[in-house]
Parts: sequence; structure tokens; C-alpha cells
Amino acid sequence: MVCIFVSFAGYFTFRPKPRSLLIIGCARSGTTYIARALRQRGLHIGHEQMKKDGSSSWPLAVLPVKDRSGIRPGKYRFAHIFHQVRDPLKVISSVYMTEGRQSWNYIMKHLPEIAMSDSHLVKCAKYWYYWNLHAEKNAEWTYAIEDLDNKWDEFDARLGKKLLPATRINVPKDKNTRLTKNRTYFTWNDLKQELEPELYMNIKQLAQKYGYATEN
Repeated sequence: MVCIFVSFAGYFTFRPKPRSLLIIGCARSGTTYIARALRQRGLHIGHEQMKKDGSSSWPLAVLPVKDRSGIRPGKYRFAHIFHQVRDPLKVISSVYMTEGRQSWNYIMKHLPEIAMSDSHLVKCAKYWYYWNLHAEKNAEWTYAIEDLDNKWDEFDARLGKKLLPATRINVPKDKNTRLTKNRTYFTWNDLKQELEPELYMNIKQLAQKYGYATEN
């Protein structure tokens, strides 16, 4: 008796799972808020989780093979990728106080520009700058969270669908603000004194590109 084994491997083709939207940016840039706001508008978006319509996740800004939660973006096909930004001074100040070892291990794994010898403020400033460059490169559209109320029509137009009215949103924009005692708020002067001149100017120019004032 002759045994014949047939391999079916060639009959199967990997097909990424379709998702409507991925929103990326820095930590502390309102990714929690936008996920909740979109859910109220009828889009099933997860925060650092992949849901039926996609995700809002800062770790995915660099499109890693696998993010810190185990999400593999290569398994999905996103119809749209949006880049959300927030005032750099607020992000840098917030990241300085809130992000722990797990976040920094992940960040530094993907940003060789950050050195262990950098001061904590320099690390946070470099993070804002280089992470946003990655996100901008990987996205089709960049918008500021502070201007979102004026961007909803474009948001819907880019998605190609009319979501529920934005007037129904009742999520405060500081929903995920982590209040800490003795919180530090950095100024542009603080950055100028701490950063190398080239990095300082690069951050200012990118902030201006995104529509932010760069005067104290």
C-alpha cells in the first residue's frame, strides 16, 4: 500500500484582518479620549486594544512587529491611519511624571536616538520629537487634539462615513489626566536650557508645524 500525503499549505494565503482606523501618536496625547469619543460616535475603537473597527494606541506609532501588549499590527489591514498630536509642553511634562519602566523600555527599544546617559527631561523631549516623526511618517493625516472639535467633518470625510453627531460626546478631554503632587510643568525656556541647540530648534519647528505657539 502506498501512502500519499498532500500538503495544503499552498492553498492558504495570509489575509490581514481589515480594520477601519488606527490612531497613533505619543503617550499622553489623548489616545484614551479619542477612543472613548469615537465609541460614543458609533465606531468600535479600542484603547491599546484591537477592536472591531480598530485601535487608538501610542505604542503602535512605530508599527512594531509586536507591541508591548502583544498586538501585531501586521495581522491587520487598516483602511486609515491618523496621527494625533497634543501641545508638546503638556506631553513632555506629563510623560516626565507618569511613564514608568515598562513604557521607557519599549520607547528606548524603538528610539536609538535616546541615550541612557540623557537626563530625564532630555529623554522626554526626544521622545516627543522622534515618536511623532515616526507617527507622521506612518499616517495619512495629522491633527491636533486641541482642534478636534473643528476637525470632525474632515475626520468623517476621510473615514468615508458619517458617524453619530459629535455633539453627543460627553467624555472630558482630561479624562485620563493623572494628577500628581508637585507636578512639574516645563516651559520653552526650560527646554532651551536643557537641550542641545539643534534638538531644541527641531522640536520648536515641529511644534510650529503642528500649529502650536512656541513662546512662553
